[in-house]
Amino acid sequence: GSNTDADGFMSGLLASIPNIKFDKCNAMIIGAGGASRAVIYSLISKSVKKITITNRSADRLMTINKAFHGNLNTIKWEEKDKELSQADIIINCTSLGMLGNDNLEIDVNLFRSNAIVVDLVYNPIQTDLIKNASERGLKTSNGLPMLLHQAALSWKICLQPVP
Repeated sequence: GSNTDADGFMSGLLASIPNIKFDKCNAMIIGAGGASRAVIYSLISKSVKKITITNRSADRLMTINKAFHGNLNTIKWEEKDKELSQADIIINCTSLGMLGNDNLEIDVNLFRSNAIVVDLVYNPIQTDLIKNASERGLKTSNGLPMLLHQAALSWKICLQPVP
């Protein structure tokens, strides 16, 4: 089988926000599920300077850190505000903000003035996180580019002839 999550995320991100200098980026990942694994893998492949991750569940946070051989900067949920203020790119990999779920309660005024904000939620297309970050003039991307690029990559894989 093939997994298009990481490549779909990165190609979708670069289609939405080109010319990101990943080697100079501090990335902040919110959430420790399957989507965050794909995002982390894709950021590592782009040689991101530092990856910090937080999650509401400490157990899931430790599990994902082990999966990446302890190379992630893990912080408790309650300590996320300090790291958010130092991040160049902030990526919500949780379902918070998705239609029918609670909102992700984060103060975008903590973000750097040139931060990039990515919310992998695509329903609704404009979550409160994206709306608030856009109103602040930050570059934003929702989950739709990842979804579309994943689909395109999956389709390409399906069309490959079987040996």
